[in-house]
Amino acid sequence: MSETEERRHRSRSRGRPASAAPEPPVKPRRRWRARTASALISSAPATSKRPSSQPPAEDCDGSEHTGRKVISTEVPIGIDQLFDMLFTNSEFFQSFYRKLKYYDVSTTDWKEGENGCKTRTNRFLVDVMGKTSTSTVTEDQTMLPISKPGKLYVINAEVKNAGVPMADLFYTTKHYCIHRISSKRTKLDAWCQTKFRKSTLLKGFIERTANEGMEEHHNTLEQMLTSWVQSPDRARQEAADDQRGQSAAADTPAPARPPSEAPGAGRGLLLLVLALTLLLIGLNGFLYVRLSRLGSQTELLLHAGLLQAGIRPDPELLDRLTSVKEQNEQHREQLARWQQTVRSAAQLVRQSEATLTQLQGWMDESPEGKIGLEEPPEVPATLSSAAVAENVRHGPPPSSVGVD
Repeated sequence: MSETEERRHRSRSRGRPASAAPEPPVKPRRRWRARTASALISSAPATSKRPSSQPPAEDCDGSEHTGRKVISTEVPIGIDQLFDMLFTNSEFFQSFYRKLKYYDVSTTDWKEGENGCKTRTNRFLVDVMGKTSTSTVTEDQTMLPISKPGKLYVINAEVKNAGVPMADLFYTTKHYCIHRISSKRTKLDAWCQTKFRKSTLLKGFIERTANEGMEEHHNTLEQMLTSWVQSPDRARQEAADDQRGQSAAADTPAPARPPSEAPGAGRGLLLLVLALTLLLIGLNGFLYVRLSRLGSQTELLLHAGLLQAGIRPDPELLDRLTSVKEQNEQHREQLARWQQTVRSAAQLVRQSEATLTQLQGWMDESPEGKIGLEEPPEVPATLSSAAVAENVRHGPPPSSVGVD
């Protein structure tokens, strides 16, 4: 072994390049790498250049995937067959609506609309609120231009109700994506969302009720699709049995009413219930009055107990009340004396007036020469001047300064 080869062997064993002689170029290996890269580029499919975030050509762009996802299932049938089952007036469509107890169903065919879209309308009736009310439901369906038969169907639907409370406040939107997996397998996805035309305090209640109804609707749809695809003959037989049962129930006359349910008996029962209701109302009124009186008595007793326990007589207040009573008694006595004096003076004035009138008449009847011969009549003195002077000296009675 030469000196150069020995040095090269030592440098390779130490893991660093030799400083004496450079490595020879490996041109064939570079050419093999270039050929491999070009082969990979040429053999790669054209779709590998597209970012993975974009949807495939047979799928929608996802802009309509809003709201609650109510169904996502794979159906082992072709895409066109699934579309015909769901969005045409097919046998499956009619059986599905009968299963949901929709009636008076009317559908239209797909028609050309604006911007390359196709439209279709479903209208039906459904009993709500325990069959006490009927709602008219209108579903307007729109097939978007991105739809391609045999590959993809994208359908938007708007559901409106009428004839029920608060129906004018909201509506429901649905978005269906039907895309092909293989010739005998199809993927079905659906989203639902409740939208409001007006603001309301019952928004949460309406959303919850609408979501429950949409989930029940699409759960039934998924179950029927599964049973229909797995055993179509049996599913058709069950649908025919349901239809015959509904027709028989509609054509069957009402059973004859037994004698015990005659109109007279029903009227008597109604009167009995009315009498019992009035009796209960009267008893409630009586109990209300008794309770009101009991409450008043309890309140009076409570106030009496509080007064008896909390009030103590004040000696100074008692002295004042006593002096006021004495002053009132004196006032009454003075008032009585003055009343007697006034009555006596009035009587004296009346008697004096009578005597003067009599004297005037006597003077008019007597001759002029006999006036001084006879004595004038006596003036009655029922009240002495001393008594009147005594009453006047005491002065008027004082004003009232107390209370009884």
